[in-house]
Amino acid sequence: MKDASLRIQTLTMAILLVVITIPQTYAAAPDDSAALAASCAACHGTDTNRAEGFENLLGENHYQDLIEMKYRSNPESIMDWVARTYTDQQLSHISQYFKTHGKKADSHHGKKSGSH
Repeated sequence: MKDASLRIQTLTMAILLVVITIPQTYAAAPDDSAALAASCAACHGTDTNRAEGFENLLGENHYQDLIEMKYRSNPESIMDWVARTYTDQQLSHISQYFKTHGKKADSHHGKKSGSH
């Protein structure tokens, strides 16, 4: 239990550091979809290398989800805070990047997702 708690705390701190640096890092290039999506890949990965417990974003458009997170009146997760650091246009670019770059990793390995 202590190991899991420590991993969660460490991951939370890493995410908070990313959240703090996002506006400064990408302010100069707001339309660079790959650079914007790179911050998401830190946890969500780019294929099968995502952190445990994080959704694979490849092959789907998550724009509406991100907009809902950004404008949620009572933030429910770290993602609500992350989404608030981007403009709506940047969220659109990120969503399009993941939609057009690859397929869901589960489909590559013959795994069935719970939604089928």
